[in-house]
Amino acid sequence: MRLYHLAYDYVGDEELSRDIVGEVFARIWKTRERIKPETLSSYLYVSVRNLCLDHLHAQKQKTNFEKEFACNMTDFDSDDWEAREYRICQIQKELHLLPERTQQVLKERFYNDHTNQEVARQLGISEAGVKKLISRTFAYLRNRMK
Repeated sequence: MRLYHLAYDYVGDEELSRDIVGEVFARIWKTRERIKPETLSSYLYVSVRNLCLDHLHAQKQKTNFEKEFACNMTDFDSDDWEAREYRICQIQKELHLLPERTQQVLKERFYNDHTNQEVARQLGISEAGVKKLISRTFAYLRNRMK
């Protein structure tokens, strides 16, 4: 229960706090042979804190990505400003509906300006998988924006 409260203090969301604590226990289970029993308590608290901070950082990056995307639209004609603003809002809504993994790939590739190879290495997937995911996502977004 203490780990949940620690997570909740960071992220302020009950379900997300439960997910973070569950993720920590899943990770510990996978690496249980390497963890010393006398350091388990400290390891749990540090792991929960780090996952919370990772989540908060990802949320901040996601918000910054959306702001930058909206700000990079230049050369607005006064007649078509509203149409462009509407389109930006629609794209942002569609981006929020994408699976978390897809959002993470797009953020790393386009916001953080990493190469497909770097994204693949960082997320533990193949470079071809990154390319395919981006291609399918763009096709999906183009289709949804018609």
